[in-house]
Order: sequence, then C-alpha cells, then structure tokens
Amino acid sequence: MSDSTTQARRGRPRDPEVDRRITAATVLVTGNAGPRNLTITAVADEAGSSKASVYVRADSAEELLERTIAELELEPETVRAALLLLSEILELEARSSYGRFLVALAGDTAWRGKLRARLLELEEVRP
Repeated sequence: MSDSTTQARRGRPRDPEVDRRITAATVLVTGNAGPRNLTITAVADEAGSSKASVYVRADSAEELLERTIAELELEPETVRAALLLLSEILELEARSSYGRFLVALAGDTAWRGKLRARLLELEEVRP
C-alpha cells in the first residue's frame, strides 16, 4: 500500500516558464474578460499551452484565479479592500454621470497615471 503524500510525482517536472505564462495569461484573460469569463481554454490559448498543462496546475478557473492571486503575492485583505472599493465605484457608475466619468478615466491607460498623480497630490494637501 502506498501513501499518496509520500509518492513521487510521476511524469516530467513542471516547467517554471509554463507556470509563468499561465499566470500571465490568467491575469490578461481576467483583466480583459472578467473573472466570470475566465476559462481553462482561454488561459491555455493565451499562454500557448495545452489545457492539460493548465489542469495540472488547477482543477477549475476559480482555483486558477486563487492560485494566481497567491503567486502574485497579493494579500487577501488588500484584494478584498480593492474589490470593495471597486464595487462602490461601479455602483456609483450605475447611478450617475459623475461615476461613469470616474470609471472612464480610471479605465483609460493614458489618463490613469495622471489621475493617480493628481489624487496623490490631493492626499498630500489634506490636513
């Protein structure tokens, strides 16, 4: 009888470059399509890997997202706070032209840096 925790992993060792490509693809696909539309197939296609390579690393898209957050060393509390803030902004967006304005600026890469710099300036001036 063999214990699965003591058994050696069968097959080739995992390639760290494939791990990196899968993480990068998960970030890209989630950023472009959203977490609800994250699929193993989309990540495999974006990473230039097989679905089997992705499934070796995660059993589902949800697990893949969780592993990616862990690999990027994002603190769960930081992710939670950012998501709560984002949900408040999106709720504001749905109710007002001001909210849509802020979301449009935040989503535009040309304006994002300028907006962040201005917010940081305002934060420094605050009493």
